[in-house]
Amino acid sequence: MRLGWLGAFPLLALAIHVAVVAALGPTDQVWWSLQVGWQVIGAAGCMAAALAFRPGDLLWKAWACTGGSLALPTLVRFMNGPARSWDLVPALSDPWVRLGILVAINAFSVAGAVLFLAAFRRTATGLGLTDRRSVRTSAATVIGALVIGIPVLALDLRDALGGGLSSDALAAAVSVTGDMICFSAVGPLALVARGLVGGALQRTWTLLAVYNLGWLFYDLTTTTARITGHVDGGTLVAEAVLCVACVVVGSAGFAQRIALRDVSRRAAERASSLAA
Repeated sequence: MRLGWLGAFPLLALAIHVAVVAALGPTDQVWWSLQVGWQVIGAAGCMAAALAFRPGDLLWKAWACTGGSLALPTLVRFMNGPARSWDLVPALSDPWVRLGILVAINAFSVAGAVLFLAAFRRTATGLGLTDRRSVRTSAATVIGALVIGIPVLALDLRDALGGGLSSDALAAAVSVTGDMICFSAVGPLALVARGLVGGALQRTWTLLAVYNLGWLFYDLTTTTARITGHVDGGTLVAEAVLCVACVVVGSAGFAQRIALRDVSRRAAERASSLAA
């Protein structure tokens, strides 16, 4: 399978990310700007894919929810500014409000993953993927999510008990719970991609699998850095993972849009040739 420029795009974004951090330093302003930039790209790709479907379609909902999980934190960042220096909406400083927003972001992300899994069930039937194979793949990814996520979640909950609503540990606990669910989608999505070898939609499902893989490792990196005290190094790695994850899902969305356009064009060409 060749991912073409869509596969190279996340690597190019990562190179730009590293170059910007190296040139300007890991300041609050730099992190804020990069986070906004990468999340806007991710949300734009998701919305481009959603617009290729009719409102209410299963994949329209899946792409819209995934895009919402990136658009909402971008909106909050615009209102807060770097290191919450703008404070355009004072209510966002309330711990309960921040927790509610974080829960909403993760709810969007989980809803998107669940809807893509529902689409997987339909696709699996069309590709002739056996139920036994689907169950084995799903079980393997669930076990993987638990093996990686449970220790991270336990550490976050332990720290959150002493930190209250405003603690980074509580925020991380909420995030890792949602990301464990999203990680469970990796196997089924990869299975669809494998079944679509040579097909126009293989790039989309492959990139979606990579995207869902990324967020649990983002949580693992941030939690490990907080526990070990290597916050600066952990931030460097975590922000690079965020960059790749956001641009990967944006590429997946654009791949979906391009694939559907190509399919429609070929169908029109076949209809034209049959009518001639």
